[in-house]
Amino acid sequence: MKIKYLAGFAAILALAACDVDVEEEGELPSVDVDVEADAGKLPKVKVETADIEIGKKEVKVPVPDVDVKVEDKDVTIPDINIKMPGDKDKKKDPPK
Repeated sequence: MKIKYLAGFAAILALAACDVDVEEEGELPSVDVDVEADAGKLPKVKVETADIEIGKKEVKVPVPDVDVKVEDKDVTIPDINIKMPGDKDKKKDPPK
């Protein structure tokens, strides 16, 4: 589970560490009221990303030795039902 969080963090870091240079400007299409127009042109970009290596290593960390008393209690939690467009009388409960 920790590896998934670490991988997600690394992906966010990689995106934040990007250097994006726009090499060619884009242009918008000219639009008529008839909605007939020439296609637009997307800008040409060059993206350089950081190199990230993820691994794991064993280290010693101080961990407290604590006895914990666990008991069940009733709590109120959110209840969300989602009905997607086009679904007839189908309720989709969130994953547990």
